[in-house]
Amino acid sequence: VTFEDGVVASSGDLFAEAERLARGATSAALERGGGAASGKVFEAVYRGPFVAHTTMEPMNATAVVRDGTVEVWAPTQNALACRDAAARVAGVAPERVVLHTTFLGGGFGRRLQVDYVEDAVAVAKASGKPVQVLSSREDDFRHDFYRPMSVNVLRATLDGTRITSWEHRVAQASPRLAALYAAPASYALGATRVLFAEHRHGVPTGALRAPGTNWNAYVVETFVDELAHAAGRDPVDFRLDHLTDDRARSVLQRVASRAWGKPLAGTAQGLATCTWGESAIALVVDCEVRGREVLVRRAVAAIDCGLVVNPELVTLQIESGISYGMGIANTGNITLTRGRVDQTTFADYGMPRIGTAPSVEVLLASTSRPPSGVGELGMPVIAPAMANAVFRLTGARVRTLPFAEGLS
Repeated sequence: VTFEDGVVASSGDLFAEAERLARGATSAALERGGGAASGKVFEAVYRGPFVAHTTMEPMNATAVVRDGTVEVWAPTQNALACRDAAARVAGVAPERVVLHTTFLGGGFGRRLQVDYVEDAVAVAKASGKPVQVLSSREDDFRHDFYRPMSVNVLRATLDGTRITSWEHRVAQASPRLAALYAAPASYALGATRVLFAEHRHGVPTGALRAPGTNWNAYVVETFVDELAHAAGRDPVDFRLDHLTDDRARSVLQRVASRAWGKPLAGTAQGLATCTWGESAIALVVDCEVRGREVLVRRAVAAIDCGLVVNPELVTLQIESGISYGMGIANTGNITLTRGRVDQTTFADYGMPRIGTAPSVEVLLASTSRPPSGVGELGMPVIAPAMANAVFRLTGARVRTLPFAEGLS
């Protein structure tokens, strides 16, 4: 397929427009507390790019349309939506569709969409033959449903060692994702407001592992770390001063006892904490900087995800979230030039390699609470923990990701 240039602006113009929208945001997504806030004012602007899902297996589906029935083989995270899409394209009732769900080959939210199923069914219907549609890697990169780009304007007041107000203005395509973890209820932040402006840029967007939180946790946890430094407080103690969630406090105390203040030679440490649904995580990393890449040499995580049925599976989920998030933090960046996505392969997008994988230790809480989920939990904390380590190594706060851009 040969595509024409689109009408979407280039990346620099998109970020300028997003910052204008964020500064003028007026739609209240969250308001908590109130009253006049005393103390010194701190402000920061964060810029997060579009991010591709980069599944190892490109988008694909196989379909047969014959005798008023449809049979589909598809790697999908959303079987019912695939069934309904196949029925719609073929012009049959949903009960006339047979769907075989295969191994994903990587999902991360990309396979919640059904575009690749629609393609296969449309071609199968037109040809009258069994058809597999398989995206090239280039088309897979250029026609993703990306994690939304975001510009975040923060303003907080610090009275001594206490946060007395928190204002978070967000310009993004999705109101729902923009508010997730933008002002986490696990923290006492004083008078709190989250304001949203919809950024209508025309680029297809969708969920990526730990939707919304995977970016907002970066913004929140690095800004909280900045406030801790300004207050002259240890980052662990400062968080404990403000955390009101028992799970979040417990995992932070546990990981700090295990790893904080004991960096490997040649590294500096950073930490971050996050809640996702009814689960909580705290992470300490030992990092070094090589050029514009941040290498994580060791990661220690403490988590509370309720009753743990399969400890090995839980550990694997945390390890995978850390690895996936580490790659996005270092090089994950989709840019556009006159509406066309610039990146087409892993060579120009980047991907973590096994040789740079850190050692990971996962500390599991012992609890009888019902299982509360773990698949998203490792993703949001790795990038802010890395950035907070970078500050201790270089004295610089990185407010633009990926590090390949923010460290330049």
